[in-house]
Amino acid sequence: MKILVTGAAGYIGGMVVDKFKSLPQALILALDKKDNPNQVSNNVKNLKLDLAKDNWEEVVGNVDIVIHCAFDIKSVYGKIPEQHFNNIQGSKRVFDYCFKNNISRLIYLSSAAAYGAKPENIGKLLKETDLLQEKEYPYGSQKREVEEIFAQIFDQNKNNNLKTYFLRLATVNGEVGKKRKRNLFSFLKSTPLLPYASNDSARQYINEEDVVSAIEFLINYQGESNFEVFNLAPKDILTFKEMAQLQKKTAIKIPTWLIKAAFSINWHLLHGKIFATAPGSDNSFIYPSNLDGSKIAQKGFKYKYTSLQTFEIVAK
Repeated sequence: MKILVTGAAGYIGGMVVDKFKSLPQALILALDKKDNPNQVSNNVKNLKLDLAKDNWEEVVGNVDIVIHCAFDIKSVYGKIPEQHFNNIQGSKRVFDYCFKNNISRLIYLSSAAAYGAKPENIGKLLKETDLLQEKEYPYGSQKREVEEIFAQIFDQNKNNNLKTYFLRLATVNGEVGKKRKRNLFSFLKSTPLLPYASNDSARQYINEEDVVSAIEFLINYQGESNFEVFNLAPKDILTFKEMAQLQKKTAIKIPTWLIKAAFSINWHLLHGKIFATAPGSDNSFIYPSNLDGSKIAQKGFKYKYTSLQTFEIVAK
């Protein structure tokens, strides 16, 4: 069995390679545009190729399964058009490759950010049937656009036997993820205060191990439809006030306008140097985008971690 993992030098992609490289009779093609020195194994082949720019399709040839993790997550000041090109063009080429080469299974990691963090989300758990509405925050907007592109390609290839599963992830973290730097969580962790906009400001945390387990589940999943979308999020939700209490921090309520101003100043004057504050990212700090992750559980997947358990791991 040949498995192509894109974004293999990244956070989740690297964990996926680690998980599946021990499978008997499996060859893992670990593709990333960055060097990937950590994946050393007899059945792992590292490919340093750019999905958006290089002729990787010829190098890869035919595989059985594609796990598409590659995505430029962080928006860099002045380089959002480049981020957009990499994410959209790279993903489109992955989808075209899968249909043209009769790949049997595609798993793509999408995000809760594609729904958009909006006031109307308050008191609501977003389901897979809800509209994807993010158009301002680059990461979420590009995740939405990638899903729309796939829908168009899928409609053009309805007779194809490709089984495709999208996972829309809540905020991912865990033992590996907590080592990442320059995100908002790591910044707030270093302060004695935790600002929040309202009692509805909240997060769901999906543990990185549950993400990898869900991918493994979908590799063996036998659904009736050739295309299914699954939210991936535990049942419990943590408000910012609860997170402050758990960390023994002081929660301070700050007006929405002041939060937006702080994000804007950090982005435009400091070029996002303190933490990532791309346009629209402030909404995810103010409004919830909590998911109903029960659909995949009804199919037989079992969550190992709650939001609280993942938060406790990261907060140590």
